[in-house]
Parts: sequence; C-alpha cells; structure tokens
Amino acid sequence: MVGVAAENLKPGMVLGKDVVLGDGRTAAKAPAVLDASAIAALRRDKVAEVEVFNDGDAVDGIPDKAVPPAFFTRCSKLLAPAFAAMDTTEEPGFTLRRLSALRAAKLAMTGQGSPLPEDDVPLLVNNPAMDLFQKQKTTPEKLASGNVRLPAFPAAYVKITELLASPHATAADIADVVSRDTALAARLLKLVNSPFYGASGKIESLSRAVTLLGGEELNTLVLGVSAMTAFKNIPARLMDMDRFWRHSIACGVYAGLLAERRPGFSAERFFIAGLLHDVGRLIMYRSIPAACARALLLSYTESMPLHLAEREIVGFDHSELSDVLLGKWRFPEALRRIIADHHRPAEAEPPAPPAIVQLADIMALALRDPLCAPMIIPDIDPCAWAALETPVSALGEIMIKAEQQILDIEKAFLEKPLRSRP
Repeated sequence: MVGVAAENLKPGMVLGKDVVLGDGRTAAKAPAVLDASAIAALRRDKVAEVEVFNDGDAVDGIPDKAVPPAFFTRCSKLLAPAFAAMDTTEEPGFTLRRLSALRAAKLAMTGQGSPLPEDDVPLLVNNPAMDLFQKQKTTPEKLASGNVRLPAFPAAYVKITELLASPHATAADIADVVSRDTALAARLLKLVNSPFYGASGKIESLSRAVTLLGGEELNTLVLGVSAMTAFKNIPARLMDMDRFWRHSIACGVYAGLLAERRPGFSAERFFIAGLLHDVGRLIMYRSIPAACARALLLSYTESMPLHLAEREIVGFDHSELSDVLLGKWRFPEALRRIIADHHRPAEAEPPAPPAIVQLADIMALALRDPLCAPMIIPDIDPCAWAALETPVSALGEIMIKAEQQILDIEKAFLEKPLRSRP
C-alpha cells in the first residue's frame, strides 16, 4: 500500500486501511472503492492522507476478505462468458471460477493486469453466417510437411543428443556445445537460476547447470527454449506472440508444480510440456490463418472451447498437429504423448500425465490475468480430475506459489512481464 494525499485521490482507488478521524469516528472503511463523493467527504473532514492499494502490492498478498464484494461480483459476471463451457457448480470448476474472480478483482485493485471495463462484455457477434464455419480440408501431416517450412532447430540440440548417447561424454562437453549458441546459453542460465529450479546458489557456469540438472533434463530445456525462438517471426497481425508465450510460461509453471506433488514425476519435464502444449497452434496460424479466425469466431459465438472449434473447422485440433510437428523434431515420445493428449487425457494410458497439462492450461487461462483470457476456458475432464488425485485446496496454494516463478521466467524470456504492464 501507499500513502496518497487527499487532494491527489482519484475515483477507483481502493482504500487499504480504515480512515479514522481525530474524534474517533471512522470516515471510510477499507477496502472501500473511492468515488467522487467519498473523496469529497474525506476532504471536507480535512483528512490529510489515506493508504490505498497500488501496483507495488503483491496481488496474492492481499487477503480475500479485502476484496470489495462489488468488485468480486463484477468480476464474476465479467468472467461468465469465459467459463460458459465449464461446469462451475461442481468441483474443481466451482473453486477455479471463485479463484479467477478473486484474482481479477485483486489485479484491478492494484492497477495490474487488465482493467475492469465500464460495461459488461458483450457477445462478439450475433447470428454469424454459417458458411464461415465450413471445414477447410487438410491434415496435420500436410501442415507439418511441405506446405509449411518448419523452423530449424539449433545444431546444439542435435549435438547434445549425440553426446548423451556416448558413454564418454562429460558435463563439460555438453556445456561446451551449448556455449556456442550464446542466446541459447543466456536463456538457459536465466531459467536454471529462477525459483522454479530452486538452486541453493547462483549458477554462473553451464557445466554446473548440466551437473545440477543432468544431461537429459538439460536437453529437454534446450528443446523448449529452442522452440520459443523458432517461431519468433510470426506476424503480429496473425498472433500476439507475447501473450501466447505468457500463457505458455504460466501453463508450464503450473504443470511443473502439479507434477512435483506426484512421486516419480519430473517437474522440469512437465514445465516443458506446458510451455509447448500449444506449439501446433503456431503452425496453424501461420499456414491457415483464415481457418483459425473462423475457429475463433465459432468458439466465441457458441461458447465452445477453441480446440473443439478447430476440429469443427479444420477437422483436427492443434494438439494433433503438435504431435506430428514434435515427431519431426524428434522430441522424446513420452513428452510428445503428454502434449498430444492434453485435450483428451481420459483416452490416454495412463491419464495422469496429460491431465496435469490440461489442468495447468485451464489454470493459466482462469487465474493468470482472468479478464484478459484469450479464449473460452475448457471444462475439466472428470476422469482426468480423478486421476490427478489433487485436493481442491491445492489449486489456490499452487496459484500463489506459481506467481513469482512465472514472473521470473517471463523476465528471462519476454520483454515485459505481466506486472510491469500498464
């Protein structure tokens, strides 16, 4: 919170502390949302300064009871269209909807994230011409082959794979290969020094990073980091790449935190699975942008999750294309299957690994910047939820634990992390 002189107060500011006058009367009770009349009353009472929430406050440090009921109700109504495809009368949908509204309110209170609009969010369109939704015939194999020039993976990945297969390779050998790609090396060091990896001290050398993580996990990180740079040239008119990767990073962190609750699951591997869960969508936007626009329109008008709209328009969804693409890039089969099945985890065997990414994807949409959710939030597959064996109470805990990790990884990869945005 920050102290603001009464003459500098503006409508919309939220009191962080009760305003008590010299005679003991309470002039305003926190967390009141100040309007013009309330500000005028404080000035009449000759209040010199009040404390308000500001953009330096940690969002998840604000107690739920500090959220004005009007803010919570408003945010809950604004989020209703995004949750139209989810059963929010049952768990975990009920808790996710509540957490989403609370976080949206706290972001608005502190001036972070997306501001509250003046009016309810309307439907984007009404009664669209149905010929917009006719299928465009193609296959994942066609899109991931000659029709689209695939971004080239760096030589570092190929060489590291060869070294890992050699019984004579050392951590220094692997570090030497990575160091030849300076951009890759810098990003890897930033990532391993983030709270997500929980290193006891600052890691300044690649050889120590290799020793700490192990060759296999380092190579998985190389895959993820390389994929982020492989698609950097997609035109802004087709895709907001900054928003895309912010969602992907959040999904990766949530997936890692969900995975670490299960014995034998690698948090690092699930971080990469979450980071790359939508990579097939990038190929779709670059190769069939008109079909993708029709899928988005169908999703919004019918309150249909986007992956289902993609199947209606194109005949398959982005996760199927991701599977083909990652196969061409020679990703590990287990990692491919997690990504390929994250929209249908109940059909996978076992269902828990893709279910982790499905829930992480939903959490990233519902909890990161709720009022800026770019698409309809999918429902959680009941079989997948059961397979996770995760208590509902863990969702809020994971959201809070993820906050700083997400911000640190955004700083490593993106120009402007969420909190620094106007």
